[in-house]
Amino acid sequence: SGNMYAAAAFSGTVIAATAAAALYLMIKHNAAQSACLPKLEWLNVKLAVLRLPGGADVGHFAPQGTPKFYSVTCTPDETSIVLEEQCAISRQACFAGNCEVEQGWVVFKLEGPLDFALVGILSRIASVLAAKKISIFAMSTYDTDYVLLRNHVQAAATAALRRAGYTIMDAVEDVADTEV
Repeated sequence: SGNMYAAAAFSGTVIAATAAAALYLMIKHNAAQSACLPKLEWLNVKLAVLRLPGGADVGHFAPQGTPKFYSVTCTPDETSIVLEEQCAISRQACFAGNCEVEQGWVVFKLEGPLDFALVGILSRIASVLAAKKISIFAMSTYDTDYVLLRNHVQAAATAALRRAGYTIMDAVEDVADTEV
């Protein structure tokens, strides 16, 4: 019966060692995976998205000085502008009736520069957020990507992305606008 206890103790030690090794490999894999993920940074700005007719003159929408975020995309069908909410509100009247405005957006930036050869960077972020029913509005510059979300989902998006292994800098957990 002494051999049975020794065998059981040995077996328990092997199981514990195997579990510890598996846990170590899982932690190492998750750390390696997280190291490959770009860092994300919330920008301290509330944005609006404007839709104007294609070919619209957008010169008077340009913000004064250096904006926290400003983007213009023009196609024959429409012109889209993303800019700070206050700037959008003050300039909306310039297009009386021909300007749609969606307020209440926040944005995070992917740490860049990102190489053009990288594949699936936005797709992975979009998948994490889609699993939580959070829609995105993605934008890119030459160096990096930006993801806009409705401000009332910022805390949920931050939590989901952190659980997925992303490092988020300057995250704002408590958003003033809590509409659902």
